[in-house]
Amino acid sequence: MTKVEVYEWTFFDWEHKGSVLTSGFGIYHTMVWSQNSSGWKVVSDDYDERQLLGAPSHDSKAGSIVRPATSVRSNNDASKESSIKPLAFAYYPYNRNLAASYADSYVYRYASGGYYPASYNSAYYRNYNNPNDPNSGDCANFVSQGVRAGQAPFVNFGVNDSVSWWYNNNGTEPNQTGDDTASATWTYVPSHRSYMLYLWGTQVSASQLQKGDIVYYDWHGDGVWDHTAIVAVGAADNGGVALVDSHTLDFWQIRWDYGYGDTTYFCVHLSDQLPVYFN
Repeated sequence: MTKVEVYEWTFFDWEHKGSVLTSGFGIYHTMVWSQNSSGWKVVSDDYDERQLLGAPSHDSKAGSIVRPATSVRSNNDASKESSIKPLAFAYYPYNRNLAASYADSYVYRYASGGYYPASYNSAYYRNYNNPNDPNSGDCANFVSQGVRAGQAPFVNFGVNDSVSWWYNNNGTEPNQTGDDTASATWTYVPSHRSYMLYLWGTQVSASQLQKGDIVYYDWHGDGVWDHTAIVAVGAADNGGVALVDSHTLDFWQIRWDYGYGDTTYFCVHLSDQLPVYFN
């Protein structure tokens, strides 16, 4: 018996308003092979596609706008909202093209008309996918990386509350990310959404999404925000339909509204000038 880890990418063409577009998704396989007199055969193939690609036709459903508390809170801790809004002391231009380019590069790299293997930016960021924890995921970490690549600044570095946003390499060299830490607003979808919406963004319809904006997903409409993706191609650039990149699983330039029949979406447009706040 031999155990083999395989990373498979599938690309498909689809038509939108007379244009043929290409999207792709990656799936990790854990395969067990056995050898007999006639050669090798697959004994088992474990994989998980997770999110469905059958996208509903409806537009984004509006979720409630929640202001974050002064400390990181749980999913249902809406009663501890702060009535004190922090003060802005600077504004930073947000580079949407850099954010989208980063997202495209670290889902699936491509060059010279051909495709070659997927790449997480594992030299500088931890991969928060945990094969032993089905509830783990790297989606918020990946979107944060894209926003950071768009020249968004760290805020209140080292402080883990709902008005801070940062990632700490802990002074280590590249490829030594095991001891890295981050704010909950960087890695945890509900906290990420609250931060981006309250401090840097505005809820919009899907038709208003631009490069570098963010989509949040509540897979089954139960009030828990499960997933997030970053816009790689804006709606105005693609005949009214935005395309997104995401981790866990890895999707490259997929329609923004992938999910299930009961999925709820929340679209956030990030400001062109990002305000930096302090406590």
